[in-house]
Amino acid sequence: MKVAAIQMTSTRDVRANLVEAGRLLGEAAARGAELAVLPENFSFMGATEAEKIAAVERDGDGPAQAFLAEQAEKHRLFLVGGTIHIRDPGPMAARSLATTRSTCSTSTSRVARRSVISNPRARAPAPAS
Repeated sequence: MKVAAIQMTSTRDVRANLVEAGRLLGEAAARGAELAVLPENFSFMGATEAEKIAAVERDGDGPAQAFLAEQAEKHRLFLVGGTIHIRDPGPMAARSLATTRSTCSTSTSRVARRSVISNPRARAPAPAS
């Protein structure tokens, strides 16, 4: 399996970040990648707390989550992307999402600042220690 580790500089502009990530994913797919891993905070890198709060998505509904599912299907990639800040019924959590080639299949929540591993075949993913 050919893997692409995507590097990019994210900004406060979610739309611009998603356009750039999409361009890089297209390039990776054209070069034969089957799995692509986006950098942490690929969709948004805010400077202030207000900016970070404004970029929070609802679970299952938001531009970064939709982008990952669309790109996985469009480029026929397994795709890992995070961190996406998600507002759950409880406290706000950060999430990394792994997609199969056609659907957003697994999410791993974390509240503390730790690395997470998302496995699209896992039944119950858990934060890595």
